[in-house]
Amino acid sequence: SPCRKIKRLKGGTLPPWSEDQIAAALAGLPAYLRRAVVLAVYTGQRRGDLCAMRWDACDGEAIRLRQSKTGAELVIPLHPILRAEMAAWRREANSLHILTTRRGRPWIPTHLSQDLGRALVALGLPPGLNIHGLRKAAAARLADAGCTVHEIAAITGHTTLAMIALYTQRADQERLANAAIKRLQLVHTTKDRN
Repeated sequence: SPCRKIKRLKGGTLPPWSEDQIAAALAGLPAYLRRAVVLAVYTGQRRGDLCAMRWDACDGEAIRLRQSKTGAELVIPLHPILRAEMAAWRREANSLHILTTRRGRPWIPTHLSQDLGRALVALGLPPGLNIHGLRKAAAARLADAGCTVHEIAAITGHTTLAMIALYTQRADQERLANAAIKRLQLVHTTKDRN
């Protein structure tokens, strides 16, 4: 097979952002890039879908969208933090799109990635952080909050539960390990008293 001669590209997986990295980005990025981080972490959407979001799809309570990759139609309720942020952004909006460049134009997804990457490195954050890592962080936050894989999929729009399990593996492991030790303590303490 001619495919045997093709070498695998280097690159690996796209890392999820840590809470410290999210906080540093929110504190240090200029407003037009900060908005992308906020919208990504509270909606869990892909870069292209974030760039395509328009104000007419948001009623102040939820954002409605059709994902470009899967065609999934989603209604994502606004987290109170996102709702407050979007209310402030809307007062300044001069575009149909929620996310815009410094000049007020809709983002081209690759340009958003490039500009965000450069700005993050300038803040002292590690290279390689990107919008997709925020999607993973959003899924991990939902898992940390105790959401089921189906609840997480209702936000992120994933069509396979295996992908959600991959995104939330670390968060699920810690949550499940804590629950297991609590159960063990309950049983073990009760048996020791008898």
